Amino acid sequence: MTAALDDRLGALLGDTELALRTWLPEQPWFGFRGRRVERVRLRVLSRFTDQLAWGGPAGLLAVAEVRTGGEVVRYGLPLGLRAPRTPLPGVVPITGTGELAVYDATADDLLTAELTALIGTGAVRDRVRFVPRQRAGLALVPRRGLTGRVIGPGRAATSVVLGERYLLKLFRRLGHPELELHRALDAAGSPHIAPLLGSIEGELDGAPVVLAMLQSSATDAVDGRHLAWPALAAEAGVLGRAVASVHRALADRLGTTPLPSGGHAQRIHGDLHLGNVLRTPTRWLLVGFDAEAAVQSPLRDVASLLRSIDRTGLDGNGAVRAAFCSGYAEIAGADPRAGLAAAEAGGGLR
Repeated sequence: MTAALDDRLGALLGDTELALRTWLPEQPWFGFRGRRVERVRLRVLSRFTDQLAWGGPAGLLAVAEVRTGGEVVRYGLPLGLRAPRTPLPGVVPITGTGELAVYDATADDLLTAELTALIGTGAVRDRVRFVPRQRAGLALVPRRGLTGRVIGPGRAATSVVLGERYLLKLFRRLGHPELELHRALDAAGSPHIAPLLGSIEGELDGAPVVLAMLQSSATDAVDGRHLAWPALAAEAGVLGRAVASVHRALADRLGTTPLPSGGHAQRIHGDLHLGNVLRTPTRWLLVGFDAEAAVQSPLRDVASLLRSIDRTGLDGNGAVRAAFCSGYAEIAGADPRAGLAAAEAGGGLR
């Protein structure tokens, strides 16, 4: 980071904090849409690149501490800085001065490719560590040339596919458990998640924060919503086995808690529906683990997916739901329909 930029950064961040009060509520991942943002404080954890001298961007990894409704919530905020003479086409800046514009870095291929390359080299930048998964084979990731595209308006993260090979997921509301769950499933050898390649982790006020994780991109996959109905019907039992296998691995790695009403609670997916299950040519993958997923009955995931199948309106006789439950029972050792019926009779799932 050049000394000249260092000198300007304080004033620029002050302008950005003011602009974020109106920019943040417009973002799909902001959890308090419609609520007035009272104050924003930016905490820069890393100045991970500076290419301004040769017409490129500079990149910051920051945390926005947002006060709204008397509550303070932290959001991960990767920021790009560019000179007006080298704007990023199609991107509206968050704010800008006469010399530099500030924008969301997930829209900039140069910056997202740089973050991926830093993971591959195991770099350390200021208070941020770029952590490759051991033996993930990332050493040859190029620094430039990876074209990125943002996929979907994620509720908890912004996901960027790079070079149709990598998926960089930048977490927004901090405290998201997805890296912890993926590490547990990766250690268990689960085939039902996209391979974990690395992470971006920082430190703030003496506590660790997870800013991003990197996975292989399942470009050959189709999500359950877009899979042809005959294919989904034929695969429902296999999907049931995949979900039960993930539940078993999470229970084995992260433990369980007995429930007073019977059964157990454990770490679960938390947002399981047809849009969060992907069918590749060889297996089912679970994606989109929910930031709000606490220790709950795994039957919550089952009930959620069954509702998603029902909402298609194509499973009139319930055969697909029955096949899913039968497949789940093959791994779990018990038919989830019995547990769901008991929970309903007892006032619902806990």
